[in-house]
Amino acid sequence: MTSARLSGSNASTSAHVRLLDDRRFRTLLSDEDWGRLPLATWRRFSKRVADGDSIVYVGVVDELAFSDFGWWFAQAARLIGGPLPTGRDIGVPMIVTVTEDGATGGQTWTRICARKRGFPQVIHSAKRFAGPTGLEEYVGFGVSMALRIAVEDQVLIFRSAGYGLQLGRLWLPLPRWLTPGELIVMHRDLLRGRLPLHPRCHSPASRRADPSIRPVQGGRIMTPLLWTLIAIQIVMGVFDTFYHHEFTERLAWRPSQRFELKLHGIRNMLYALLFLVLGWLEVHGVLALLIVAVLVAEIVITLMDFVEEDLSRKLPPSERINHTLLAINYGAILVLLMPVLIAWAMQPVGVIVVYQGLLSIAATACAFGAALCGLRDFAAVRRLARMRSVPAAELVEKLPGRKTVLITGATGFIGSRLAASLSGAEHHVIALIRNPAKAEMLPPPVTLITSLDQLAADTPIDAIVNFAGEPIGNGLWTEAKRAKIIGSRIDTTTEVVKLIARLARKPEVLISGSAIGWYGLWADQVLTESAKSHTCFSHELCAAWETAARPAEELGVRVVYLRIGLVLGTEGGFVTRMLTPFEFGLGGPLGTGRQWMSWIERDDLIRLIAYLIATPDLSGPVNATAPIPVTNAKFTEELGRRLHRPVVFRIPGGLLRRIGGGFADELLLGGQRVLPNKALSRGFVFRHETLRSAFEAIL
Repeated sequence: MTSARLSGSNASTSAHVRLLDDRRFRTLLSDEDWGRLPLATWRRFSKRVADGDSIVYVGVVDELAFSDFGWWFAQAARLIGGPLPTGRDIGVPMIVTVTEDGATGGQTWTRICARKRGFPQVIHSAKRFAGPTGLEEYVGFGVSMALRIAVEDQVLIFRSAGYGLQLGRLWLPLPRWLTPGELIVMHRDLLRGRLPLHPRCHSPASRRADPSIRPVQGGRIMTPLLWTLIAIQIVMGVFDTFYHHEFTERLAWRPSQRFELKLHGIRNMLYALLFLVLGWLEVHGVLALLIVAVLVAEIVITLMDFVEEDLSRKLPPSERINHTLLAINYGAILVLLMPVLIAWAMQPVGVIVVYQGLLSIAATACAFGAALCGLRDFAAVRRLARMRSVPAAELVEKLPGRKTVLITGATGFIGSRLAASLSGAEHHVIALIRNPAKAEMLPPPVTLITSLDQLAADTPIDAIVNFAGEPIGNGLWTEAKRAKIIGSRIDTTTEVVKLIARLARKPEVLISGSAIGWYGLWADQVLTESAKSHTCFSHELCAAWETAARPAEELGVRVVYLRIGLVLGTEGGFVTRMLTPFEFGLGGPLGTGRQWMSWIERDDLIRLIAYLIATPDLSGPVNATAPIPVTNAKFTEELGRRLHRPVVFRIPGGLLRRIGGGFADELLLGGQRVLPNKALSRGFVFRHETLRSAFEAIL
């Protein structure tokens, strides 16, 4: 609402200007209303000057007030020439000039309002006695506002009665939901020659007794505080959805989170409904109780979501904090909103369209976004239902007898799948874990240890698979990060060798982790296990890791240095970081796209590990990559094809180098064209030799 008062107004005309009788305003009122006008107001609107002449009113702005809606509407209307003040100064002079327009039979108004700082504001407007109500005012851009006049408590009131678009001689009314609000101008006689002007601008929400400020039992209807809390809830919800669900946890690609995603989809659709109702409607009677039921349903769904999250995944600390803040804020919203809904429920059944300006537009945008997120969740649920993984036990079916296998790094992307496969096939798994909180990731039966010192010398162990180490792809390679990457692998491998030395019965095989980074950076040259290396950090890391495992050979243990390529899977690994941008159509090659990517599907890697355990004459370096490597350009093309998305956003290599340094050079822009010569020559058969086959299996 905008409110202003102009006082101390005096009219002045030139000496030759003659005042004429004016019945134009008189015809818009009934005789009864016209007779109730004060004398000063009656004189003001029953006289006019001749065509082309002007009359000037000089006064002082005594009062000026804006509601939130009124102020924003005034700013927006002024952009197209709307006749509204935009300042907040009071006690400043105002000059109003009214000129008779002989061509249209109307009037042109010029208001010059002084400001305490800066130049005066000049407001132009034009009135004519036409349109659906007999009086209209030009707003701008071909839009005019129909006006009705009435008398209430000896005050002459001009009230907007709709907006229309002028097309030639046609006046097309604009729908109510598209109009900016209601304008009220009051002319009142304050005696002593004072002629105040009270313009008021309401949002359409206030067209019915101003419900945005009408007091009700227990609170005020849709107060600014309530809308602020709703806005905070929206911001936190958007952060939770995109940062946690999409980018860090990647729920849409984890089959284990199907039920959680279904809950998210239902809740998002309920949010979309609530945003639309609160942004555009007042629902009364039993309809208000339905909104209460929706709010209760949201609480039930959220509680179910909390339980499902605890059962199916480990929430990061930031997500737990965000969920707590969301719950607290939602409680505050309910405290303010429930009295409103109760007040609505006590009224007769009905629906009132309530346009609240920018709030209604923002609520519509939020409803649209929530609905899109809900549809995405439901689409992800359908996709995950099609993503049937191979039973874990089948991956190690070639491993004879019942083996006891010690796994370091058992909670990682590869180690967890290996542990599930072995335990599912009734082998005995001993898992070394550094963080006991991650123990729930491993399916029973598994023997958990936090230190190799917990294993007695007479512990029977048939094979050791050593994958423990700091992740290399989760941060930039600072000096501290590089030291941690190398140190974590060397320390664990050294402990494994010490364990082997004190075991009474030595294990048959030690499969020690390594990577194809051992070969360094190459162009198009084909690399097998007999190839040489180029110096870089990746080679330094892998060489040190293999060197740390070599003393086990002197203890009579067969050692396999498993040089692993890029592992594909939806539960982790590098490809999961690509899925979200690719799904939103933002994927593309890295740099030139000519660098080679030697990859392997995760289940094929588990099968290869089991094959290596069961093959007693295989030792030394073994490449764990699929037989057909591809370039980065081909890789991104196949991923885009599988996701039915375009691949057009190429990321410049210079930008990646500037941001990532050596990390980008070796992991993103460099590569190796590696072939699994040893595995193929010994008869191992890959289920997924081509990238397309792998993507069809996991996506």
